[in-house]
Amino acid sequence: MKVIIIDVLVDHLVWEQLIKFGVEIVDGVAMTAELASWSGWQKLDPATALLVFPGNGASIVRGYIPEKWLNRWQWVGVHAKRYWKPGEEPQVVANRIFPERLILGVKDVVVIDDVFSSGKTARLLRQLNEPWFPGAEWHAVAWIKQRSASLRGFASSYAVVEVGTVEKKVPVNSLSTLLADQSIAESYAWRNLADPNEFLQLLAEIRAGQGGK
Repeated sequence: MKVIIIDVLVDHLVWEQLIKFGVEIVDGVAMTAELASWSGWQKLDPATALLVFPGNGASIVRGYIPEKWLNRWQWVGVHAKRYWKPGEEPQVVANRIFPERLILGVKDVVVIDDVFSSGKTARLLRQLNEPWFPGAEWHAVAWIKQRSASLRGFASSYAVVEVGTVEKKVPVNSLSTLLADQSIAESYAWRNLADPNEFLQLLAEIRAGQGGK
């Protein structure tokens, strides 16, 4: 099983072409609707909850959330990023949410991301910031979660789609990343697909159709 997140505007013909490579397609629009209907929101008070969007993937999720829904909540973006080299464990970095400030009155912090792969980014973000949100409970919400991901320390978690097993992850990539980063696209294609050159050619055609963006 291989998963590609459609998180950019493309014709449904592209979906059909991608499926031919044996990948499962998941739609950012549909997953965002499911995310917004999570029953856990009913237990949170918008006046005392803070939504946190770490890194680029989370900012894409935020862009899909209807403005009317998002504006009910306090929210903030924060720097976070994963780095990895072939054959090595991914390394993550994250920043403080509000540097040099003790935050009072926030009872719930909700980390929202596109994918919880290992859970390292969410866990690091909580560990760095938890002392500065005294008494707050932490929650983790995402489009996709690997079943092997660990979210220790979070009071609750929710993912629209769960993939893989507790022993093994499956490849998950967003179409936006595959289009934007040629090296990631090539690594993904050669490691996971039977026809990597054909797949890379399809990506090139999609880029051309978007004006090279």
